[in-house]
Amino acid sequence: VPANKPIRLFLDIPRPLPYVTADEQRIEQVLYNLVDNAIKYSEQGDVVVTLSCAHQATPPRRCSLVGRERDQQQQQHQQQQYVIVEITDMGTGIKEDDIPRIFLDFERLDMERVRGTGLGLSLAKLIIEQHGGQITVE
Repeated sequence: VPANKPIRLFLDIPRPLPYVTADEQRIEQVLYNLVDNAIKYSEQGDVVVTLSCAHQATPPRRCSLVGRERDQQQQQHQQQQYVIVEITDMGTGIKEDDIPRIFLDFERLDMERVRGTGLGLSLAKLIIEQHGGQITVE
């Protein structure tokens, strides 16, 4: 967290969570990008990263990031375990009309205030989808 911003970063990681088979470097890249964006677009307040687990036949719809892992017992019941990662911040938010655009290549909503290529969220979406998950924004 930059020293010039009054922002606190919190992690809420309950135990136990299931093991998830994934490309560790790519998932780390996604998490870094999402947390970096939360800090970049917040002037003050808290950024909270929360992990949880869900057992469902289909992926949850209200999460920010989802990865999945099956075990033998759950395969018999046709259910999957999902690790849900939610990142919340106190930033200015995203206008409803802009939400469909934020995962597009080279899309930057605040070009004057924030630097970047506009590829972070599109790459994050690609990586998560390649892992069988989904990424959303609310």
